[in-house]
Amino acid sequence: MKFKFTLIALSFLMLFSLVAPNLNQVQASSSDNNGNMNIAQEISHEVIEKADKYISLENERYVISNVSDLKKEVSNEEFQTIKHKVNEINSTLKEVSNEELSKAKINGDVISFSNESENDDGMNIMSAGRTGVDVLWWGYRIYLNDNHTRTTAQALGTGAGGAAIAALWAPWFSAPTAIIKAVAKTLAIALGGAAGVITATNQGSGVYFRFTGVQPIVTYTGVHPQ
Repeated sequence: MKFKFTLIALSFLMLFSLVAPNLNQVQASSSDNNGNMNIAQEISHEVIEKADKYISLENERYVISNVSDLKKEVSNEEFQTIKHKVNEINSTLKEVSNEELSKAKINGDVISFSNESENDDGMNIMSAGRTGVDVLWWGYRIYLNDNHTRTTAQALGTGAGGAAIAALWAPWFSAPTAIIKAVAKTLAIALGGAAGVITATNQGSGVYFRFTGVQPIVTYTGVHPQ
């Protein structure tokens, strides 16, 4: 009996010795080549507010300044997330054509793409509110004027998916197509069964949606009245 117990114990130890290296490989796969943990996609509003004053737009690229001061206000993990977001959006901006950028307006540290039928104030002549896209270092704000808000809510209410919403939006925006497709897909998933939220939020001048992250992966974080 004692011999049988010893044999079972030895077998268990041998099995563990085979599995242990694989466990180390799984842990290692969650880190990059430099040993840094992979960065989470989400970033909190609080961290965005802390980092805003340290990030500026220079030559159509976002730059972090006074890094040492920023690190005093956020944790190391938060700083890595901030840096990751800045690198992500800069990579996206590199893919934007000169023709697309020529349609944008720079408002401080925000790159704004507006509907071509709007006047110089960014307000649509045919409807209250603005239709356009704001690109920021942390993600996007998507604006829909009153008419476009109602049309989008109706489409979502009938079960329209991301591709259908992107096709609906295409004539309204001068923003890069890749951005529109990414946010439309996320919006359809987030509010596909809750189009009434959009209608309830609209106070007559349309709404804007807030997304963190950059295409192709964006996170819907809320809808607000204009």
